[in-house]
Amino acid sequence: MAKPSTKKQSAVWKWTKRVLITLAILAFLVAFVGVPGLITYFITHAGTRPFELRLTDTPQTFEVPFEDVQFASYATEEQFATAAGNGIALDDMETAPNISGWYLPHDSAKAVIIYAHGLFRSRQEMLKRACEMWQRGYAGLLIDFRRHGKSSGEMTSMGYLEKFDILSALRYLKKERHVDTPIAVCSVSMGAAATLLAAQMTDEIDAVIAESSFLSFDNTITHHAKLLLSLPRFPFASTIILMTKAWVGFSGDEFDVKLAMHNITHTPVLIMACEKDTRMPLENVRSLYDACPSPNKEFVVIPDAPHGAAFRTHPELYVKTVTDFLERNLH
Repeated sequence: MAKPSTKKQSAVWKWTKRVLITLAILAFLVAFVGVPGLITYFITHAGTRPFELRLTDTPQTFEVPFEDVQFASYATEEQFATAAGNGIALDDMETAPNISGWYLPHDSAKAVIIYAHGLFRSRQEMLKRACEMWQRGYAGLLIDFRRHGKSSGEMTSMGYLEKFDILSALRYLKKERHVDTPIAVCSVSMGAAATLLAAQMTDEIDAVIAESSFLSFDNTITHHAKLLLSLPRFPFASTIILMTKAWVGFSGDEFDVKLAMHNITHTPVLIMACEKDTRMPLENVRSLYDACPSPNKEFVVIPDAPHGAAFRTHPELYVKTVTDFLERNLH
């Protein structure tokens, strides 16, 4: 017969083991589900940085005329397919995000440039370069992507849904502004990814300037998880990727910018890389250029520039590079 103290020790050990197992399960769930879930929520609900929301500069600050504009965009891939197939007006769709922006008219515009900013930013990121290009004869449309700046929207997606904001800006210029000059898109980071995804879907974009674009969603999440959080692809980055795809509603191939480049067969494309970009390494950006079959493609590396900072680092070189590219390909 076991002694009472032995029975008591056995009961305590069983209780302790259950507690330890429960804590281990909870720790597992927090580490492998909770943390990736929080990061996924952050990715899909990103918005403009607070300090940038407080900026008050407008094109008028740089003596450039402008108008405040708004137009609707598509909320989801399904909505885009439904509207396109049935001719439904975007204004009749309850969940359509309202995209806010500035239109910079020009009496003798050589072309109109749509400006597309990066993640956590707003049209403010593109303001100075748009005014510089206006001085050189280019009208402009600066937009805030969905959930950024003054635009509405339930979800952001690092470029996948934002491609519809580019396509909607293009439609706005064609239908509302009756633009009959060439239309180019000048873009950075998330904006570049969205622009390149959009460019494979239409032949109405006459030229693309894409700086520091993502390679693909999978590649970007994996790279940033390691770069910023020191997390391995499995299971952390893999879980974030799966959760985000499920939440937004896309597959890996649908948000693969490098794959999209294969479908940009005629549009002139200027791929810009920043020499000191650790977020979008030079070799990744170069691979986008290599994947594009367009005969009118160019690749430029901006020296000493970190991620998305080509204009900020070398404004004169940036403007000359973009202007020369557009002059060669639009006129």
